[in-house]
Amino acid sequence: ARFEDKLQAVYPRYSVIKAMSQGLHGAVGKQMLKPVLASFDDNQLIGFDMERLDDGRVVLYVPGAPDAWSGSVLLVAAERVHPLAIDPTDLAKALQGLGFGIAGLMREAATKSQPRIEA
Repeated sequence: ARFEDKLQAVYPRYSVIKAMSQGLHGAVGKQMLKPVLASFDDNQLIGFDMERLDDGRVVLYVPGAPDAWSGSVLLVAAERVHPLAIDPTDLAKALQGLGFGIAGLMREAATKSQPRIEA
């Protein structure tokens, strides 16, 4: 663990590369990169919930397109961030395609989040 901490200090992309090499999941199956939709005034950003601060804010990574390695880190109030039922790998592919495929992913996420009504 200490070696990985030092490696991450020298090479910040290490944790993202490690997560991607493990299928965006940690060694124990915990999803590392959690896709989210963050709302700001009249627009929304797709990003990844990286961690939570002690005051409840979300550390949000908003990847660039087509280069997901280049992006922004934002601190966002938790009430502005909503989880997306999207596979992180599929989202990364759509971002590399300049957003092509996002519409299908969002439709899929909407159907997953709709409550099932049984008659």
